[in-house]
Amino acid sequence: GSFHDDDDKDVDHLWNEHRLFPPSSLASRLWSSFLRKLFVINLLVLPVDLCFYHLHVRPEEVLAFRDISDPLDLVIDAFFLIEFFVTFNTTYRHTDTNELEMSRWKIMMRYVTSWAPLDFVASFPWVMIDPRDRYIRWVKILKLLRALSFLHKKGKVDSGKAVHVRRVLMVLSYFGIVAHWVACLWWLIGASETDRAFYVGAKQDET
Repeated sequence: GSFHDDDDKDVDHLWNEHRLFPPSSLASRLWSSFLRKLFVINLLVLPVDLCFYHLHVRPEEVLAFRDISDPLDLVIDAFFLIEFFVTFNTTYRHTDTNELEMSRWKIMMRYVTSWAPLDFVASFPWVMIDPRDRYIRWVKILKLLRALSFLHKKGKVDSGKAVHVRRVLMVLSYFGIVAHWVACLWWLIGASETDRAFYVGAKQDET
C-alpha cells in the first residue's frame, strides 16, 4: 500500500514538474475501475451486435438495437483512446529500484514496444468505416484484446480489502459473460442453418 500512498502524494509534483501521471494513484485506480466497467458493457453488447446482424430476421429490431449500440460503442472507444494517450504520459516504477521513470522518451518507447499496438487496435472505432458491412463489424471482436491489457495491469490496480469477495464476484461475472456469448453464438449457428435451408429451397423452386 506504500507505493499507492507515495503516488497519491506525488500527483501534483509529477504533473507540475514533468507533466506526467503516477502509475497507481487513487485517481488512476478509479479511472482503471471505470474502464473495466466500460469493458464489461463491451462484453455484453458485442456478441449481440455480431451474432444478430441478419437483417431479414426482425430487421426493425436489429436496426433499432444498432441505433443504440453503435453510438455507445463509439463513446466507449473514445474513453479507451483517451486511456491510450494517457498511458504515453504515465510513468512507471523500475522493478529493481522501485524508482519512478521520469524520462518521457523512455516511457513512450516502453509503451510503443509493448502494449501500444494492441491497445490501439482494440480501441480504434472500426464501426466508423462502414457500419452496415458485416465483415467490418466482425473486426470489432478485436476489442476482446482489451482483456489482455487489463490482466497485465491487474496487479497494479487491484488493492484494498475484501479481495476474496471481489474475486468470487469476478468469477461469477466471468461465468455469466461466457454463458451470454455461448447463447449468442448458438443463435448464430441456428440462424446460419436457417439461411442455408432457405437458400437451398429458393434454388430448388427456381429449377
